[in-house]
Formats: sequence, structure tokens, C-alpha cells
Amino acid sequence: MKRLKLPVILGLLTFLITQSAYADELAVWDNVAANNAKGYVLLLRHALAPGSGDPANFRLDDCSTQRNLSDEGRQDARDIGLWLKSK
Repeated sequence: MKRLKLPVILGLLTFLITQSAYADELAVWDNVAANNAKGYVLLLRHALAPGSGDPANFRLDDCSTQRNLSDEGRQDARDIGLWLKSK
């Protein structure tokens, strides 16, 4: 049983870590809103920012030292913003 647990856990973690949310998949929120007369909450982390963790020279007050969005991430963020504005 122990031999099976580790591969299953690693497989699930890999699956969860590699999943991405794209702006064109936000139609699911239309269904949530339709069934929620009082409104709903959208929880977002951020769009695609390659890498992991904070860079060695990270400073909270200087965005240029932080892990920034890729071109794809910036486009996703714009698409999400446009979608939110339309609601």
C-alpha cells in the first residue's frame, strides 16, 4: 500500500500544479452567477508567471526584481480584465 501512495500523491500534485486557468474558460462563472442572485466571489492568484518562488534579488518594493508575467500571462490578464468589465 505504501508503494502505491507516493506515486498517486505525486501524480495528483503534478496534475494540480500543471493546471492553468485561461480567460477563455471563464464561461463557467456565467453559470455560477446565474445561480447566485446575490453575486459571487472570484478568487484569482495570477496569470502565467514562469518559474517558481521569489528570485534571489527579490525586493517587495521593486517589481523589476520580482517574478513577472510572461507575454502569455499578460494577455491572459487583459482577457480576464475585459471579461470582468463586461459583467
